[in-house]
Amino acid sequence: MSFKKGGEEEKKDSKETDIDFTDMLMKDLLQKKSAIFKEKNDMAPSGRDVLSASYKPGSPNHRDQQIKQLIDYFMPCFRNEAPANLLIYGKTGTGKTLISRHVAGKIIEKGKSGDFTTPYIIYVNVKMCNTKYRILAKMCEDVGIDVPKTGISTDQILDSLKTLLKKQRKNLVAIIDEIDLLVRSREKDDLLYMLTRLSEEEPSIKVSIIGISNDLRFKTFLGMRVLSSLNAQEILFPPYSMKELELILAERAELAFNTNACDHSILTTIAALAAKEDGDARRAIAMLLKAAEVAELEHAEFIDAEHVLKARDNLEFDTTNNFLQTLPDQYKIVIIGISNTQAYNKCAANTGSLLRIFHELVRYSEEFSSTIGDRRLLQILKELRDQGIIDLHLISNGRHGRYNVASMLVDRNIIEQVFSKDPIYKKLLNYVPKTRCLDTFFNQ
Repeated sequence: MSFKKGGEEEKKDSKETDIDFTDMLMKDLLQKKSAIFKEKNDMAPSGRDVLSASYKPGSPNHRDQQIKQLIDYFMPCFRNEAPANLLIYGKTGTGKTLISRHVAGKIIEKGKSGDFTTPYIIYVNVKMCNTKYRILAKMCEDVGIDVPKTGISTDQILDSLKTLLKKQRKNLVAIIDEIDLLVRSREKDDLLYMLTRLSEEEPSIKVSIIGISNDLRFKTFLGMRVLSSLNAQEILFPPYSMKELELILAERAELAFNTNACDHSILTTIAALAAKEDGDARRAIAMLLKAAEVAELEHAEFIDAEHVLKARDNLEFDTTNNFLQTLPDQYKIVIIGISNTQAYNKCAANTGSLLRIFHELVRYSEEFSSTIGDRRLLQILKELRDQGIIDLHLISNGRHGRYNVASMLVDRNIIEQVFSKDPIYKKLLNYVPKTRCLDTFFNQ
């Protein structure tokens, strides 16, 4: 009997300890409340949601001038007329998309009163709809026209849109975000030309375009016929100042965090870091969220300066890492060529020597066969410079002419971490360039 009893007790103990580790962790998380983030309720979203990129504040602040300019732009709508075309410029995180969609939403809401005929106002992001067909299809879907994913031409889609606009007697305002990506693609500026010409071909149809771009040089990519038809007004969104970023963070922090979870000095620090990096509010909010997540993972009761530093380092690596991984092969080889030149030969590379190093790497890889010329190399270098991956200086050498000198802005450690995951690029990272390069770096 004692043997049986002992066996039963042993079996019971085994059942109590035989708990799945994953279930145990999940149970612990479900029972434990966050010391940092506010919980979601019927009246408000969760604290983490308030700091997400998808969160839209009810009343955006610190952009009063731009809101007024947009309201003035939409003024013809109040008289049932079509506004002109508009180009909105500004660096990433300056509120261009947020404010444009906010004002557009207010126009639609006001139109419900019946005081004026609300135009169709649609929003398209070229990153999501990156062809002429997809953009036109998205426009049609937003005004209630069913469009098949394939099987019809863009002319047919455009005809359907024209038919609806004539029937409904309503104007169309198309907000095209990241518009510079459209005109740099193989689609060129054909779609813009088609849309701007609609009103001229059909006087009863009024289509207005609001183009949003991070690139102040956007108009230089357009042909003369499109520039003439577009004839756009312009609004500039400047970077947020440190004080504005601090106030934006304070507004979000009040909604996102529990009492005493985030001291105002933390917000000041993050605002200063973001203001130094072009006043990007989106990045400042992302850094605050990351710092809060770091604090939560460390089971801290509040966010401290160490959490902010870790968040900054993680964000910088994540952003650069994601960008480098998605680059085409030619760009990766150019980056490795510059990085290897600095790491092994301790010198900077001008475009002439870098082109020869590129061909050395292609031959050494035994995997790539494509070659590039001077013009293509310079284009790649300029794009990498614009993304903050390299520094590119034009050096004048008197009667010997001028040349561009490239040097890396990204640490060698990050280059190795990203590219060594692929055995081909890992092999290239160990290659010592044979081509001579300049004796010194040009960092000024």
